[in-house]
Amino acid sequence: MKRLLALLLVLMLSVSFSAVADSYKDMTDEELTELFLDVKEEMIKRGAWEGVTLPAGVYYVGMGFPEGTYECTNVWGGGAALMYKNYQSYLNGDTYLTRAWVISGQSFNMALYGDVCFVLEFNSIMKPFSFPIMGS
Repeated sequence: MKRLLALLLVLMLSVSFSAVADSYKDMTDEELTELFLDVKEEMIKRGAWEGVTLPAGVYYVGMGFPEGTYECTNVWGGGAALMYKNYQSYLNGDTYLTRAWVISGQSFNMALYGDVCFVLEFNSIMKPFSFPIMGS
């Protein structure tokens, strides 16, 4: 009897997991991206998202990063971190809004809000930045 109950439990869990996996297949890319950002934002609020290693490249809010403030640490080499008004501004070759020269091991904070686009000329580790609470 116990074996039968265990087998039924395993079958029920398998079916429910399969149904969840299939529901993701039915979602559009935009719906999946929105869900991904919602989950990441909730993980950041809970302190469960440690950060991510990024290769040099072009990034913008909504492409893997919810709005917020992040600590960015240069992993190796040196280069600039450039911030543009938006991705189209970057594509147009417009002048950047801010630029920071960063050497290996150096960290700085970036506030990512609205349509801002940023370019990293170096590999980096980005993690959510939270202000230290006085006295703790």
